[in-house]
Amino acid sequence: MSVIAESYVLGVSTRRVDKLVKALGVEGISVAGLQAVGIIG
Repeated sequence: MSVIAESYVLGVSTRRVDKLVKALGVEGISVAGLQAVGIIG
């Protein structure tokens, strides 16, 4: 999950982060979801 957080912090587009999330085998997580679990601020 740190790869996802780092991508967000570096300003990678949300569409690209979504593709990354799916490639890692996680489905249906949003920025709000990442914030809720404390991965991103």
